[in-house]
Amino acid sequence: AGLENTIIRSCKAEIYPRYISGSLCIPDRKRLLETSFCFTFYINESCIVFVSEDSVPDRIIETMIHRYESQDMSPKFFLYGFHFLFLYGFFSEFLTDDMELLESYERKLFLLEENAMRGNIHDLMPRLLKNKRELTRLRNYFEQIDDMAGQLQGNIRNYFDPERLQLL
Repeated sequence: AGLENTIIRSCKAEIYPRYISGSLCIPDRKRLLETSFCFTFYINESCIVFVSEDSVPDRIIETMIHRYESQDMSPKFFLYGFHFLFLYGFFSEFLTDDMELLESYERKLFLLEENAMRGNIHDLMPRLLKNKRELTRLRNYFEQIDDMAGQLQGNIRNYFDPERLQLL
């Protein structure tokens, strides 16, 4: 109750003795300065629930299921509980290709630098500023994800047993 009026602006996790709740606000990589896909989640020992106004969690889940169907999954993963495997896969899915994204910015900035060295500076500042704003948005997102992962790994409420914690 009350989630319909909640504005999600960040990635965070709150760990309670019997459950974990949190939110994810994932920037749209095609329109970094315009759009984010935001939703909340709830995890307990027997289930994981995503609450969203759009179909982004559904699409991530569908992609994740297709990926795991084509792989031989170790039975060991299922010993940790399907919902834990699901959480692991879900986070892995939306973090896929992050290094490639950052490398694409490196290439863009290198080309801008090369053009500037050749004297082609007519649109240099607007392009630099746009890239800087996008990279700042990504940095904030990655810092939030890192903080959230640190909270989960900190295991302050002993929610995860040592084997699950190692996977996390």
